[in-house]
Amino acid sequence: MFVSVLAAALVLQPVAASGPVDPDLHCMVAFSMVTQVMEKDGKLTADDRAGITGIIMYFVGKLDGRLPGYDFSGEMKRLLSDSSYMQNQFRPDVQRCGAEAKQRGDFLIELGDELQKIAPPVTNKPG
Repeated sequence: MFVSVLAAALVLQPVAASGPVDPDLHCMVAFSMVTQVMEKDGKLTADDRAGITGIIMYFVGKLDGRLPGYDFSGEMKRLLSDSSYMQNQFRPDVQRCGAEAKQRGDFLIELGDELQKIAPPVTNKPG
């Protein structure tokens, strides 16, 4: 019993900042920065914001599912305080993370198309 309580307590502890910042957190930061740049340039539409928010939530979900208790704030601050991040890693992160987000988005579109073919008609619409 004690071992299971101890194991549960360890799982619930925040993940310590040791080693490199998680690649999925890189994606969250990269797309947050994209939002900021687009907003500053006056090019951020409501649709852009919604799409980018969806992408960020995808990476939040991956991290949260894999590392419960992850210190999002601390790790984001740690990454952004690295002076070389914007110069050396930002663009590769946007490319890598954008490719992954596109692949998952394409999957969801295909899944939705498949499900529409078999879904029964909605008869009790909300509202």
